[in-house]
Amino acid sequence: MKNFELHEIGKLVRSLRKQRGLTQADLAEHVNIDVATLSKIENGHAMPRKNTLANLLQKLRFDAGDVTPLFLSEKEARFEKLKEKLPKIRDPRNPEHTQKMKEFIEEFEKDSELYEDEFNRQFVLTVQASILVNPANVAVTQTWGNSKLTKEESLKIKATTSFSPEIIADLDKAIEMYNQAMQLTIPVFEIEKLDEYYLSGFEYSIIRNLANAYYLRGKEDLSIDIYKQLEKGIDSNYRIKSNIGGSYLSIIANLCNLLINADRYEEALEYASKGFETCVELQLAMLPLLAQFKGIAMLEIVNKEKGGYDVPEAEEAKIILRDAYYGARLARRISVQQIVEALFATNFKTKVDGTPLEDI
Repeated sequence: MKNFELHEIGKLVRSLRKQRGLTQADLAEHVNIDVATLSKIENGHAMPRKNTLANLLQKLRFDAGDVTPLFLSEKEARFEKLKEKLPKIRDPRNPEHTQKMKEFIEEFEKDSELYEDEFNRQFVLTVQASILVNPANVAVTQTWGNSKLTKEESLKIKATTSFSPEIIADLDKAIEMYNQAMQLTIPVFEIEKLDEYYLSGFEYSIIRNLANAYYLRGKEDLSIDIYKQLEKGIDSNYRIKSNIGGSYLSIIANLCNLLINADRYEEALEYASKGFETCVELQLAMLPLLAQFKGIAMLEIVNKEKGGYDVPEAEEAKIILRDAYYGARLARRISVQQIVEALFATNFKTKVDGTPLEDI
């Protein structure tokens, strides 16, 4: 084992232990090693055995994207069984899904042993928060979030639409719950230090939900800043990036979408290009979506500089958008196809393949 690898493992264990608010004595006792051995591991002077390392990561809930614990106690197995009652895909528009989530919370709260575990409570807090966010998501889907609208139509409707006081109050509660959930495993949780934390895949999802809740609450700049911090933290660690590649690209895609809606096209192009390269590098199937964002950003930059879309300088963007369209057809990303079709019809008065639109 190389010294570099020893140092990296030790640094990871030490950082996670401090984030979780544990002393060396607490952690050593749980994994049945002495404090001196743990100290050597953290300082990079000793390599833990395979089982010891697995136990350390289990205690620290570090799983690089897989939220299922490495080893299940009877209590943990009971909680995993309870989680199976949740809908696999939580559609906010489906009342049955919301009802199942509420029943899950009620059953959890009846089991005092499960409630004692801070990681269980963290998960349940996120379920409670998502229930509170559901009405806002439904309202958005029915108004300015309709996928068939152009960006201009969506932003126009958004500017004249506001949530009810009840939905705003629920969003504020949800934001508070997401923060509480993070503080259960990182006692001093600060958004400004996201890129300094070692986070599990589940913790990344909590912070993404927090960013989305801030966006719905009208705090677009804060939401963008959170996504930037998340991207920076994952991008700096290739191992994590390769293990949760899909989640990483979802973060970039959401960030690009927010930046484009905020007319920050140069930044959107930068992140879309980075995401595009990651897709190729990790052989992931989000190329059409990232190509769409890259093409849109390039097109808007050309429009800003040349005062129009259908100019020679827009040819590269058109090629990328066509690639996005045909790639989306293969990947069955219908929303990407619809958006690209609308862009060509509105900006170039043609179909995606370049043929003129039929007279109506």
